[in-house]
Amino acid sequence: MNKELKDTIKEAVGNKVADFTTAIFREIDNLKDKAKSEDFKNDIRAAVTEVLDLALEKVPSTIDAAKDVALDASDAFSNRIDELSGEKMFKEVEERLNQQDKYNDILATKLHESLQRIQDLEAAVENSQNRPKGDAS
Repeated sequence: MNKELKDTIKEAVGNKVADFTTAIFREIDNLKDKAKSEDFKNDIRAAVTEVLDLALEKVPSTIDAAKDVALDASDAFSNRIDELSGEKMFKEVEERLNQQDKYNDILATKLHESLQRIQDLEAAVENSQNRPKGDAS
């Protein structure tokens, strides 16, 4: 591409960019002027009031419904996380281990009592065998 053509393209593009920029600034100035007018402010206030009134009318029931949905979702999510992380299974295993410890304590106590009774019986049998036959005590 020759230099003259490049310069022409640059100038044309530059002019278009300048024209576009000027148009944007003109619109910004128009909006600033419009925003200062009382009609524009009243239109904005009316639109905001209408939206707020509608929102306030719908919000209480929507909030309650959203709260219920959020709680249900939270519970389901929490349960799922517990399942995936193994937390739920860990708690169940921990409960069963605690229960098994109680059973083991009961069994150990019963075993100790039984062994004590066996020792007492063995001692009684041994005493009766070691006593002279004529001793009636």
